[in-house]
Amino acid sequence: MSNLISDAKKTLHERVVSRVQNHQNDLDGQMSIRDIVKSEIDLGFPLLDKKASELLYESMMSDVSGYGLLDIYIGDETINEIMINSPTKMFIDRKGKIDEVAIETTSDELIRIIQKIAAGVGARFDTASPIVDAWLDNGSRFHGVMAPIAADGPYLTIRKFIEQSLDLDQFYPTRIQKEILIDAIKKSKNIVVAGGTSSGKTTLLNTLIHLIPSSERIVSIEETAELATSHEHFVRLIARTSNSEGVGTITMGDLVKASMRMRPDRIIVGEVRSGEALDLLQALNTGHDGSLCSVHANGPNEVIQRIATLALFSGAQIPFEALVTQVYFGVDLIVYVKRLNNGNRIIESISQINRDNGKREIIQIDIEKTNVG
Repeated sequence: MSNLISDAKKTLHERVVSRVQNHQNDLDGQMSIRDIVKSEIDLGFPLLDKKASELLYESMMSDVSGYGLLDIYIGDETINEIMINSPTKMFIDRKGKIDEVAIETTSDELIRIIQKIAAGVGARFDTASPIVDAWLDNGSRFHGVMAPIAADGPYLTIRKFIEQSLDLDQFYPTRIQKEILIDAIKKSKNIVVAGGTSSGKTTLLNTLIHLIPSSERIVSIEETAELATSHEHFVRLIARTSNSEGVGTITMGDLVKASMRMRPDRIIVGEVRSGEALDLLQALNTGHDGSLCSVHANGPNEVIQRIATLALFSGAQIPFEALVTQVYFGVDLIVYVKRLNNGNRIIESISQINRDNGKREIIQIDIEKTNVG
């Protein structure tokens, strides 16, 4: 049955999409699209039995008006991430645990889904542009790769934006860790949240933002709108990639510079990935206290070097040692988060930057350890 549906869809898809596009001005909501899909099935496959016809109809409707086979997984609020390695192999991250899910589709169908999403943000996805970053309507980040880059592709990765708890307890903090973080926010310390992929950096960043007094003005800078807060004085800036003509780029660095002219009490950088690190360091060292950011790192002792290295990507001719010095004087606390094998995310350590008497060192200050396993 699945092969029959797959073959039928291949025949129907171009005809249905062509009719939908040609009658765009005449469409009256989803009913008209349904009529087109149904009529094409009736005309092209009159001998299909009722069950096969219904399956084909549902699959085509999902392709035309949704995201095809991904719809059921995108709509599942318990799934954090979707990873497709081939037309028959998919993995999902559900609350920190990764499981394989059986799927049966084709490379052509996956490419059509990616192209549809890419077109929605003015991007291309074809052999000339085989890598695309795009965003779904719900804010989830979508990354697609196809041949010649993908050997077994196309590949898809979707990092979903889901409602997050704003309670520190979800990270199983010790009493000391909790007191340190609440006090650091109150005293406007500059905090870096560090960790590996899917360790909970953005979630903890959201939680810390929740602790900021409502009277303060917050300006956030992100590549994807992942930070969410009910804070009344919250201004969100989102970077923009170039369009299909290669123009229109607005970098994270551009937004950090813009944020400093917006009278922020706090600057929040969702994740430092490139040359915007230098602009952030300028902010941290020119009186923008209480700023927060996250960064990929394998441990708290790597954070200083990591941020300084990213600052080099700006192209500025600044000696590396001078950048390291700026990090030491700009950052107050490093909070390192980690995902355990059972899916739990914990605050593994909190470290303070010691710069007294000419010293430059990272000192762990949360001696009491969590007993979460």
